[in-house]
Amino acid sequence: MISLRRIFFGMGLYAAYIFAIIALAEPRRNPTLYIVLLAAGSALFLWAMFSGWLTTPGNYRRIKANGVEAQATILAISDTGVTINKNPYVKLRLRVQPMGMMAYETDVKAMVSRIAIPRPGDGVRVKFDPNKPEDVIVM
Repeated sequence: MISLRRIFFGMGLYAAYIFAIIALAEPRRNPTLYIVLLAAGSALFLWAMFSGWLTTPGNYRRIKANGVEAQATILAISDTGVTINKNPYVKLRLRVQPMGMMAYETDVKAMVSRIAIPRPGDGVRVKFDPNKPEDVIVM
């Protein structure tokens, strides 16, 4: 999953960091400090990006590892306008039917295959956080 909010936040922090080191290190007077600070900031940004902090919401990993599995029925599907690797990122309105609990409705955003786009009435497997049932991921 992609968290655009986190990506923009991370890029903003990185830009602020670059401006700060330019102002503090003054590249013409102290090029060594400038290069060290630039390399450290770049390494930190790349680590954050590849570790998933900028692209994977924390709830996704937590729910995938510890969530309770349930069946859900798609009530509605709408396009978000985002396409990832030619697959649409859509908003799904789901009716989640966990065992031993009352069914409830929630909205989820997920990437789906462009070859097999789900339709209202289709069933999907989901995982949810039993302490916060509105946190749902599509499996």
